Amino acid sequence: MRAIHVALTMMLTVSAVGQRWQHEFELDRPPRGLAPGSDAGGELTVSAPDSVLRVRSPEFQSSAYLGIGTTAPNEHVTRDTWGKARWWDGNRPTTVEVRLRVVERLDLAPVATMIQVSGGYLLWQLGIGIDGIYNGQKRILELAATEFHTYRLSFRDGGCNAFVDGERIPDECVAQSSHPRNALLIGDFSSAVAGLSEIDTIRWTNREATPFEMPERVSNVDVNPPFELTSPDVRYPFATTGGSVVLPDGRVLLTYSGPVSPHGQPPGTCWIYGRYSKDGGRTWGRERKLINHPECQACAPGVLLQRSGVLRMIYMGFYRARWEDGEPIYPDHRSDLWAALSRDGGKTWVRRECIWEGYTGATNSLIELSSGEIVVPFSYYVNSPGRIVSAVVMSADGGKSWQLGDHIDMGGAGDHSGAIEPCVVELRDGRVLMFLRTQKGSFYQALSNDAGLTWTEPEPTALGAPNSPCHVRRLSDGRIAVAWNNTMETTKGRDSLHLAFSDDDAQTWSEPMLIGKSEQLSYPSITEISPGRLMITGNHVRGGWSHVTPEVFTIDLP
Repeated sequence: MRAIHVALTMMLTVSAVGQRWQHEFELDRPPRGLAPGSDAGGELTVSAPDSVLRVRSPEFQSSAYLGIGTTAPNEHVTRDTWGKARWWDGNRPTTVEVRLRVVERLDLAPVATMIQVSGGYLLWQLGIGIDGIYNGQKRILELAATEFHTYRLSFRDGGCNAFVDGERIPDECVAQSSHPRNALLIGDFSSAVAGLSEIDTIRWTNREATPFEMPERVSNVDVNPPFELTSPDVRYPFATTGGSVVLPDGRVLLTYSGPVSPHGQPPGTCWIYGRYSKDGGRTWGRERKLINHPECQACAPGVLLQRSGVLRMIYMGFYRARWEDGEPIYPDHRSDLWAALSRDGGKTWVRRECIWEGYTGATNSLIELSSGEIVVPFSYYVNSPGRIVSAVVMSADGGKSWQLGDHIDMGGAGDHSGAIEPCVVELRDGRVLMFLRTQKGSFYQALSNDAGLTWTEPEPTALGAPNSPCHVRRLSDGRIAVAWNNTMETTKGRDSLHLAFSDDDAQTWSEPMLIGKSEQLSYPSITEISPGRLMITGNHVRGGWSHVTPEVFTIDLP
């Protein structure tokens, strides 16, 4: 990836105390001390004689933006600036005003430029296309944006009001998410934005650079004894749990990804993290950065200790999601499946390779069969109509090469419809059993006699569930354990997590055990730390996926 650093000779005009605008500049007097950022072909230039800043991002893989940083006007905006300062004093009203016009946009991108303001913990952003203001892919307000307009974001009491040329616009025009980047960014810094815009004037009030600390981790999970909550102290606004594994020396490696949602972020923002426990998951060591990709978002890890001693990780390389008129739009709709290995217990990861290209969602499990094959279940999108199907990639040579099996298609139409987010377990007779997330009120299951290359027709199971995934694990005593959002009697959604066991290869199940309850507990993963001691991890979701943290539950079975 080629990085372009553009030097802009600018002067920053600071108003006198008591004036409405504390900071203001116009590009007929080019300001100084702002941080231009661009990469992979993006451009930042000052156009003469018009005296406007031209911000151009010619394709989805490129980005170009003007960034006004966190602790000083000349601090460059980088991926490491978040968490250092809040961009304004939340106790006082704050206003940001930008005068710009859209010159052109990429055909496949409805949004040509964005205005984003973040401070402390949350961000607000305004997406502007040629013909209006967009929230994601949806146009909220029609507007001839190829003409210069003044866009204003005004913050007070934790909320944001937006204006165009002094007129209040609908609240739906402003998107909000959790990403404390602590900066004012203008241009293309998202995988869903591409185009050319011209900025004439930027000004703001009450810009502050006061110290900011992430809030204390508060877990409002109602834990059901004898389960214990032993979660690590992860304070990111968005951190989703991954798989866990017991290492040969007895330590437990827990993985998760963050610090923000992979959606709508500059490439390389997300990391896969790891923590070790030396006491069976009761306490956790310091966080370690495991894997990052500069070209996409590394997230949703699963881990497996192969019998050869190699530690295998499967994860997503997320680029962007694009769905229009009931269909995924390729090649822009992209989230690849990646593999890596470690020979030192997870400290370093090598041989990173993309083993499947397309769009997959969460990767829930991977197993090594008694016959030696590595089986990785996943789901992906197909068209006409747009829906999700499930399959596996299988390696018969320890991960040196991979083969895609036949997919299971249960029909449906929509971006969360079909056979979704599978998990697998090996039965005693060597067959592979797959559980499928569906929209039919229960999990469905299918069987394979050839390590996942072909499957029987899926059939419903007795495990009632909402449209959410489960996880299954073969235990050392021969039983199969399943963790899921049980809807058979106790709940109607994802607010509670349950555990059950089968001693007859998933034909019947024990009475479900309640693990815990909260607003949402989902995407579980089971690890047997030692015979009789289980660890169940999951996502603790609050505010409609605006805040996600990994939770860890442990139990010593009688």
